[in-house]
Amino acid sequence: MTELDDFEAERGLAGRRADAVPRPARREAAPSSNPRTAPRPPPCEALVRDAIALEECLVPWYLICGYAYEALDEQLVSDALFDRLCRALDDTWDQVEHRHKHLVDRASLSASTCGYLTDGRAPSIAVSAATRWAYGLWPKAAMAK
Repeated sequence: MTELDDFEAERGLAGRRADAVPRPARREAAPSSNPRTAPRPPPCEALVRDAIALEECLVPWYLICGYAYEALDEQLVSDALFDRLCRALDDTWDQVEHRHKHLVDRASLSASTCGYLTDGRAPSIAVSAATRWAYGLWPKAAMAK
């Protein structure tokens, strides 16, 4: 018998362990009307939506969002929006001019994937931007959009 067993026996706690104590059921939180505690959309949702509408910056956003999702396991945009981004980039492929266009695998666009970016092919500027967005290190003014 250990000191702990003696202590429990003296206080009538013998055989009762903390993990044996029943815990109350967890309740689902009610939707909050407070904007600070309400669930937020992924941080880049509005920016990527604007980029798709204007057909601008599609390559950088594809690389940033893809790297964040595949390498950092962080979702900067919803799956549906990433699919739209891939479709928009694929549809405008011939018109797109960007210095990192050669890093985009055209076959991956139709599958809406970019797992190949995790093997060191993502440009450092996209890696840096993805990391900043994913971990909330971007300036607050940009994140408020």
